[in-house]
Amino acid sequence: MQRLILFVLSIAIMNFGLGYALAVMLSDAPLLPADFLQRLKSAALGGEQAEPPPPTTANLEDIPNAWIEQLTAAHLPPGSFWEALLLKLWIEITPLREELLSEEVRARMAVSSLEATPSGQLLDDVKHALSRWQLLLDEVYLLLLPRLDSLGSDQADADRLDQQLEMQLGHLTQHLAVLADIDLEKERELGLRELLTVLRESIEQLHDHRDGVQALLGKRLRGSELIGSGQPLYLDPLTGQVSRMGLENLFELWFREDPQRLRLVSCALVDIDRFGRLNDRLGLRAGDRFLSTIANLVGAGIRTDRGFDRMARYSGEQFLLFFGDTGPRNAASAMERIRQSLEAVTLDYEGNEHDVTISAGIVSIQRGDTIEKLYARLEVALQRAKTDGRNRTAVDEGEGPETLFEPQRYPVRAKHVRIETQ
Repeated sequence: MQRLILFVLSIAIMNFGLGYALAVMLSDAPLLPADFLQRLKSAALGGEQAEPPPPTTANLEDIPNAWIEQLTAAHLPPGSFWEALLLKLWIEITPLREELLSEEVRARMAVSSLEATPSGQLLDDVKHALSRWQLLLDEVYLLLLPRLDSLGSDQADADRLDQQLEMQLGHLTQHLAVLADIDLEKERELGLRELLTVLRESIEQLHDHRDGVQALLGKRLRGSELIGSGQPLYLDPLTGQVSRMGLENLFELWFREDPQRLRLVSCALVDIDRFGRLNDRLGLRAGDRFLSTIANLVGAGIRTDRGFDRMARYSGEQFLLFFGDTGPRNAASAMERIRQSLEAVTLDYEGNEHDVTISAGIVSIQRGDTIEKLYARLEVALQRAKTDGRNRTAVDEGEGPETLFEPQRYPVRAKHVRIETQ
């Protein structure tokens, strides 16, 4: 009897379901009430869900006192919550990068069986460095997240930093998981190679994060004394050239003197060709030495006796040349002299010779350009030079970039430059 009742009940439920489905198909009514999922979620949480709380106000007082003291001691007193976050990230990136570069050198030597330090200690040191960075990013993320909607004009940039932090934290989680699985006692060579891969990827991702933070910081501090000449943020510590933040100050000074944009200004975005291959082959520490040497060679081609010509490190292995009172064609001539001069240079590193070339994109500043629009046009012009074969210059005179396939040849002298290893 019980089985019969269950059978009849099952048939009834099936008929009801088929009937409801048919009714939905023949009408425009939704399958479920619009608020069904929300009410279901509320029930699962134990009651009606409250309205979302208003965004937390972003105040400088919300920043940990230790951070404020550290930044102030470094002559970088923040003026706002947003500045404090960016400055904290910036001031921590350089020492972390230096630590990871040292670990990368140790890992390369360990792979070659030349490292005297026990490999287990090396693995622990890398774990510790990445874990500390993860903790700091977590702290910044947790400070930023509830205040994203209260940063006013910095809202869009804060969203970009939020995305950068999420990406960085995701990478760090993956890297630490790989490191946790490495067993150097059982598979020393394989484990060391995996460790070296994690280090290289971590440093490259740190480079991307550094460039992103510097771009946001430069934009936020335009016109600020913090990025003026002689200030800690003005120069790039590796190359000695003007930094990305100092570059923003140069633009601010120029536009302040020429608010109507009546004077000619051209800029070149320069990229070292295939620099990543050199890093992979020789190591990131050696890559730094090449980068510094090449920056000096490019900077030597900038006129300093007259005019307003400047060079700044834009990001990674890219530099921006600022040609004041100069149209795009004359800027292209100056850029070609620099490119051809570098093409004639042979770099000597530890007894091995290396040839390095650069590509460049040139644009002139238009009246309606913002700095962001200018950067975007420069990157398009540079990409055109890269696409057309590298070791070239592309010029945008207002109708899109065109590559100079047969530029004027300049008398340049072959040069042999030795890169110091210390």
